[in-house]
Amino acid sequence: MIRQSDTIGCFQIESPGQMDLVGRLQPRHMQDVIADISRFRPGPVRGGMPARFIAARHGAAPYYPHPDLEPILHDTRRPSPVAPWPTPAASPTAEPGSSRRPPYKLRESGAC
Repeated sequence: MIRQSDTIGCFQIESPGQMDLVGRLQPRHMQDVIADISRFRPGPVRGGMPARFIAARHGAAPYYPHPDLEPILHDTRRPSPVAPWPTPAASPTAEPGSSRRPPYKLRESGAC
């Protein structure tokens, strides 16, 4: 059903964009559907992540944003979204949402 893009009534994958994406992805496992849903967001779509993910899923060489990430991401055979700025999120004292604050503050200041 999902591989044929017959997803009307299926929460998260019933929009026309998602129908197109799952049709091109041809998910084999539930993890593929989860990965599809996570990449169907404005940022990843704008950055071309769904197309790179689908290409890697169908045999193309995976894209790694930095060579140091290859050993970490190799098992997944697909890139993971990585924040393009250093974040304090790994700190034991980090507050929830702290990794989202830098771009938001840039937007408020008019820098973006």
